[in-house]
Amino acid sequence: AVLTIIDSDNPPSKPRTIEGARNIGEFLDDVYSRDMVHTVEMGVIDGKMLAFVQGCKYADGTCVVASNTAELGPEGIVRQTTVQAWDC
Repeated sequence: AVLTIIDSDNPPSKPRTIEGARNIGEFLDDVYSRDMVHTVEMGVIDGKMLAFVQGCKYADGTCVVASNTAELGPEGIVRQTTVQAWDC
């Protein structure tokens, strides 16, 4: 699996790429262990493609919105791209 993240720190010309289920799992464990609330605002699955918008709100009020698209394989997500915007 490959997770590509595009944001102000990781622009399209140099995105952050995390490869392998273990590395992606460690990244997600870190993100989801933070003091914030995560919500899925909307989503759609069409055959082998998944798209969803995720909202995150930190305890200090900082908000993040992430638009995600993913290619699905027989055992889950094969490739995902996340484009996120943070409050400044």
